[in-house]
Amino acid sequence: MTTQHARIRIASLTDLFGVDLRTLALFRVLLGVYLLVDLASRARDLTAHYTDFGVMPRELANAQLSPSALSIHFLGGSPGFMAALFVFAALFAFLLILGWRTRTVTIISWLLLLSLQNRNVMVLSGEDNLALLLLFWAMFLPLGARFSVDAALNSSPDPRPNAYLSVATFALLIQGMSMYFFSALLKSDPMWVPDGLAVYYALNLNYFVTPFAVWFRQFETLMQGLTYYVWALELLGPILIFSPIFHRTLRAVLMICFITMHIGFWLCLEIGLFPFVSIIMNLTFMPGWMWDAIAKKLTPKNNAELHIWYDRDCTFCYKMSRIIATFVILDTTRISPAQNKVRIGRLLETSNSWVITDGKQDYLKWSAFQRLVKGSPLFRGIAPLLESRKEIL
Repeated sequence: MTTQHARIRIASLTDLFGVDLRTLALFRVLLGVYLLVDLASRARDLTAHYTDFGVMPRELANAQLSPSALSIHFLGGSPGFMAALFVFAALFAFLLILGWRTRTVTIISWLLLLSLQNRNVMVLSGEDNLALLLLFWAMFLPLGARFSVDAALNSSPDPRPNAYLSVATFALLIQGMSMYFFSALLKSDPMWVPDGLAVYYALNLNYFVTPFAVWFRQFETLMQGLTYYVWALELLGPILIFSPIFHRTLRAVLMICFITMHIGFWLCLEIGLFPFVSIIMNLTFMPGWMWDAIAKKLTPKNNAELHIWYDRDCTFCYKMSRIIATFVILDTTRISPAQNKVRIGRLLETSNSWVITDGKQDYLKWSAFQRLVKGSPLFRGIAPLLESRKEIL
C-alpha cells in the first residue's frame, strides 16, 4: 500500500454547469431537425388545426388566449397564408442547422414557434413546452461557435476553449433536470410506490400504446421493476448528475439512462415527439471528454498533414474551403493560399483546381473532395460511395 493516496477530483463549476461548444453545435443541429419534423407533423393537419376552415378559426382561438399572447399566425386564416408561414419557419430551421447568422436565426425561430403554438393551444402537449424552453435558452448561447457557417466564415479562429460556462448554460441544464425531479415529486400515487403498477397501467391504455407495448405487457414483474426504476431515476438522477464527486462517471451513466428511458417511451407509447425533444435536452449534458474520445477514435492518423490550398485571388474559394473543412469536421486541417508554395501554385494554375495535400500525394478536383471525406471522423464511411463518381471538371 502506497503512502500517497489518489485524491478524489472535485468537479469545477464549469464541469457542473458548463456546456461544451461542440455539444452546443449538436444541440443547434438537433433543434433545427426537431423544428422541421414538428412542422412536417403539424402540416398534415394544417387546414384543420390552423385555418379559419378548421376546428379552430381565429375568433375562437383568440378566446383561448390571454390578451398578452400574440401570434402572427392570426394575421390570416387561409391555407395558403398558413402554408407560407410554415415554409418560412422551415427555412429558418434549416438555417439554424447550418449555423448561418445563428443568434438572429435562433431568435426568429423561437418567435415563430411561439406564434405557431399560440395559434392553437388545444393541440399542445408537454413536448411543445419543453421545445419552446430549450429554444428560448438557445437564444443566449453561442450555438454557432463550432461546426457552423458562422464559424467557417470567421476569419480569425475562435480563441474560446470548448468548455463554456454562462448563466444560460446553468439555466439550460437546471431546466432540463427540473422536469424530471418535479415529475417524480408529483408521482405520489401508490401505483408508483409501493405498488409499482404505473407502467402496467400505462401499457394497458390501448388508445396510445404501440404493438411493441402490447407484446411487452406479458412481463408483469419486469414492468413493476421498471416502475420503480423510472421513479428513482427521475427523483435521484437530477441530483446526482450535478454531483461534484465521481462527476465524470455519474454524468455519463445518467445521461445514457435518461436517453434510454425515452427510447423506451418511444417504443411503447404514441406520445409524439416528446422522446425526441427530451433526448435533445439530455444530450446537452454531453461532456467535452466524450468529443475528444470520439475524435481520437474516429479521426484517421494520416490527417496530421492534411492541407487545403486555394486560389489567393478568389475570396469565394477561401470561404468554400473553410465551409467544407468545417462541415466535414476537419478541425486541424490547414488552409492556405496555393501561391504561398511555388509548386502548389503552379499545380493550381495548370489544373484550374483547388489542391489537397497530405504529405504523400496531391489531390485535385473531385479526388480532392474524396480525400477530405476519407479524413472525416463523421463522413468517412460514405467515402467508397464517392469513388464511383467521375472527375468533376
